[in-house]
Amino acid sequence: MSRPRVTLAISLVLLSLAATACIIGGKRERQLRPGELDYKLGPFTYLEEGKLVGLAVGTQAALYREKEKYMPLAIGLANKDAATLRLSRESFVLQDENGRRYPVVPYAEFKESYGPQTMDRTLTTFIDIFISHFPNFSRSSSNFFPDRAGGGLIIDSIEVPRWYYVIDLLYFPRPESGVVGRRFELHVSSPGLPDEVFVKFQVKD
Repeated sequence: MSRPRVTLAISLVLLSLAATACIIGGKRERQLRPGELDYKLGPFTYLEEGKLVGLAVGTQAALYREKEKYMPLAIGLANKDAATLRLSRESFVLQDENGRRYPVVPYAEFKESYGPQTMDRTLTTFIDIFISHFPNFSRSSSNFFPDRAGGGLIIDSIEVPRWYYVIDLLYFPRPESGVVGRRFELHVSSPGLPDEVFVKFQVKD
């Protein structure tokens, strides 16, 4: 075999080994897809699923709250292969089309100025859809925004071990750009994750 052909053969083998190493080991890197939304798990549910976690958002309640002060989003996070995830209100951030980021609303402010919370909990098929996608996982308790009518206690510092998931209804300030027809990203960070994860979604009927 001539020298150029030997060099080419060696290069191809090295590339093949590198590609195999990326598949077998290491974390899955998120490939940015400008203009695209994440996988639609249901009519109002979007899912981004990687090697470490699955992150989903439900938009059905937000669809009917265009005029409200706050934007409700159902969220689900499944720990597939990460260290125990420690989550608080500060772990979740909503980002709009213009790159502006919104933190979760403080509960003390929310409970004094928002009415249709009980109705929001009935305006979603998210829970059944999310659980059916992770049938072998157990649930961690979370209650960032307890229903005032139900008298629940706030649980706003939670742990999600491997093979557990968390589901909750979060509220963010209504984005200045509007809600219906707009595209967003829900970002989640935790000491148990090497990088921030996010799911890309749109609020529409």
